[in-house]
This record gives sequence, structure tokens and C-alpha cells, in this order.
Amino acid sequence: MKLNELRQGIVDVITAANPTIKTVETRPGKFDITDLKRIGAGKIPAALVSILGLPKVTRTATDENALDVRLAVFIITKDKGAQNKDAAALDIVEDLLARIPDNRFGVQAVGVPESVKADNLYSGNLDKTGVAIWAITWSQSVRIGVNEWEGGPEYSAVYINGDSDTFGQAEHYERIPAE
Repeated sequence: MKLNELRQGIVDVITAANPTIKTVETRPGKFDITDLKRIGAGKIPAALVSILGLPKVTRTATDENALDVRLAVFIITKDKGAQNKDAAALDIVEDLLARIPDNRFGVQAVGVPESVKADNLYSGNLDKTGVAIWAITWSQSVRIGVNEWEGGPEYSAVYINGDSDTFGQAEHYERIPAE
């Protein structure tokens, strides 16, 4: 389905673009300090891709549903060698911010990312764990369902008038039914 395809497409773009990130995977929701134990130090640096919610669903003229999808990538880094966790996180954030805008992540019927932003999730408790966490968030429109207009509208008839002097006068048009 499109939501899983979009989330996986984001994982694929990050994986291909930044091989220094050890773990790039989907996750079911928000990420916080209590989740660090599940990740494990050996899997850091990590980029975790989540769908945070679908705050709005709109019916379109084509009988599809347009979903406003809220997405996030959580970047987790730790001190390694001469580079500290903060600098490592900023390098990844900068790289991803260059890739996310205007990216449809290889998925059809998906709009471009909107309202892209990055937030540092620093706290004193988090600093004690030895990691830095950033969140890049954005909204992206996804259309689901069957496009009733795919292939163009279906006409029941076409009206033809070959006389420009009577253009717009219904009685001068010939009706040709669709086959």
C-alpha cells in the first residue's frame, strides 16, 4: 500500500545517500529516550523513519482520498573518535535536508514534502545517555483509492458546430453520441 511504500522509499533514499548510517529502518511512531535500549549502541548512527499521523483526509474530485501524512526521520548519533555526537548529527541532518524537499521517494500519487523542519531533541537526560537525537519532520500528500478520471473524462456525447457565426447557440450544434 502507498503509506508503507512511501515509508520504505524514504528508507531507500537515506540508505543509498548516506552509507555511514549503520541503521536505517522504519519504526511505528515517535522516538524517545526510552526507546534507546531497543536500538542498542552497535546500531548507531541510526535514522528511523516514522509516519506520525494522518491529520486530514480529503475527498478529491477524482473520487480518491488525499491524505495529509505527517512524517519524521529521527537521527541518533553518538561520540565516535574525533567527531562528537552533535557534529555527527548535524552532518546527517544537513545531508537529509538537502534530499527531502521536492522528493517523492519513488512513489506515484505522492506530493512533494511541505513544511520541512528539523528539531534538536536535546535534554539533560538524553545527554547523560551519550547520544544526540534530531527529528526532521514534514507533511506530504498521498492519494489513495481509484482515480475515476484516469485516462480522461468519459464523454456521453460530443457537440459540433462548424459555423463560427452561430458559436454558442445550442440549436446550431450537431450531437454525436459516444460509442
